[in-house]
Amino acid sequence: MSYLGKPIGVARDHEALEPGRASLTAEQRAALWNEIAPKLSVEVATKALNALTGGSITDITHVVTTNTSGWAEPGLSAHLIHSLGL
Repeated sequence: MSYLGKPIGVARDHEALEPGRASLTAEQRAALWNEIAPKLSVEVATKALNALTGGSITDITHVVTTNTSGWAEPGLSAHLIHSLGL
């Protein structure tokens, strides 16, 4: 799977760590999550819908999301409901 032309997990130029830094700050991780998670969730949900239902959304009754990397309100489920037209 890729995001913006690079495999997931490969840093883009603005994501690269400064020399000597072991990890991103909490603020940097949150900013990346806010940028990537909504787009990635729509990409994955669309692929799942196409694979399981041929793209039909008429039988979907619930949207459940979970993560351990970030949090926003409204959350990913609200984003998916809006983005997928549910």
